[in-house]
Amino acid sequence: MDVCPDFLTEEEKKFVESIRQKFSNELTSRETEGKAYPCFFGSVALARILAAVEGNVEKAEEWFETLLQTLSDQSTEILVQDVLNRFGALSSERIDGSILPHYDTVKDFFNVDLCASKLSPDGDVIMYMPLVDLDRDGILEHLDWDHWVTFSRACTVLHCAILDKISRESSRMARLTLIVTRLALEVQPPF
Repeated sequence: MDVCPDFLTEEEKKFVESIRQKFSNELTSRETEGKAYPCFFGSVALARILAAVEGNVEKAEEWFETLLQTLSDQSTEILVQDVLNRFGALSSERIDGSILPHYDTVKDFFNVDLCASKLSPDGDVIMYMPLVDLDRDGILEHLDWDHWVTFSRACTVLHCAILDKISRESSRMARLTLIVTRLALEVQPPF
């Protein structure tokens, strides 16, 4: 496993070490199999779990255990590998939903900018979701539900990979900001 970056707090470093000790068998097995994805099992990702539950170590451990259970499903593991391979193969800085599975069938019902072309002034990822471009009825009536679920899960994996990369590059805990608007954005934001 990776070394804890200096930008993590002492509390976060302590939590990362406790997770690595408590789940050492699972983590060692994943490392041996090449499935210790940094965006889920690296120091930054583990510290992000603690932050998400506002420092509650017990809840963070439960969350991590649920993550391990979720990834024990072979189809989920394959999806994670697929999305991470697609993300790793990108040659440009532009990241959008078109790299995700089932994008072509989902885009007409869920037209969202998963990762704006520019980061926020603080260097965080911005996701725009114009409600006018979210057709819930269309999703329910016209999409194969399994395609929708796979695409949604792939979005989560992609965001985890992006956040991990930006956090490591900027030596700080990057965030994702979701901006929900009632109208479609016709002009790119100023940042």
